[in-house]
Amino acid sequence: MVIISKREIASMDRETLKKKLAETEAEVAQNMGAIRNTGKPNNNKFRELKKLRASIKLALSKKGVKV
Repeated sequence: MVIISKREIASMDRETLKKKLAETEAEVAQNMGAIRNTGKPNNNKFRELKKLRASIKLALSKKGVKV
């Protein structure tokens, strides 16, 4: 997982953002599974993933892509 700055997210095109969103969604799902199995979340990583997902969705909506 690589945390991307908001400036980089804003400069990406729609297709790249969709790919990054899919990667982030998969990683969030993987972390949710780990939390359910062990009960011990990695809160910092999970929080950063959720923020990244929100930033990507916001950028996509500003570019006119319905998410």
